[in-house]
Amino acid sequence: MATGFLKRIFGAGGRFSPAAPDQPLFVIGDLHGRADLLDKLLDQARDGEQIICVGDYVDRGENSADVLARLHETPDILCLKGNHEDMLLAFFGRSRKCRATLAAVWRVADTGQLWGSRHQ
Repeated sequence: MATGFLKRIFGAGGRFSPAAPDQPLFVIGDLHGRADLLDKLLDQARDGEQIICVGDYVDRGENSADVLARLHETPDILCLKGNHEDMLLAFFGRSRKCRATLAAVWRVADTGQLWGSRHQ
């Protein structure tokens, strides 16, 4: 049963089919609160490239809220949720005060102002 499932996913040769995106990709991963690195990487992306962020936007760095705000205000970037976002959402889901703080971060992002510049 499992063998048939794996053959359907990987094919008879045990491999995925080669990726064939419709346009060039620019993939960014593991920013961990480094808004400065996000800015540098976004400057390197070329016109026509689909930007995909593969998770881990928060934690470790000093500017997690700024990273989230920048990604939120740039709708053409495809963002995937990583394990650090899962932990953040679980944390915010545990308390009313935490949910209110997360809502405030998004309200600031919706104004186009960065969280850190308003709350220092």
